[in-house]
Amino acid sequence: MRRKFVSPPTNELEWLQESYEKRKNRFLELGIKAIDVLVKEGKLKRYMQLTKPELVDLLIRMEQYIAHQNQIWLKYEFEKFTKK
Repeated sequence: MRRKFVSPPTNELEWLQESYEKRKNRFLELGIKAIDVLVKEGKLKRYMQLTKPELVDLLIRMEQYIAHQNQIWLKYEFEKFTKK
């Protein structure tokens, strides 16, 4: 029988947890910005007044806005990486 390997306790996953937190917070901020943009455009009423098709349309537009912001961010990160 083989012994089970037990790795020493470390904080190796701490950086990974920080990365997840940054992504989660960034996604939340982009969602808030997307809602603000829609409010400024006058395309957003109160949530309770939205019909089902309007709600679906709102979610699609929010996802498009977030995807566009992510493309800009990824381009910036790639340029930053290639300059190193």
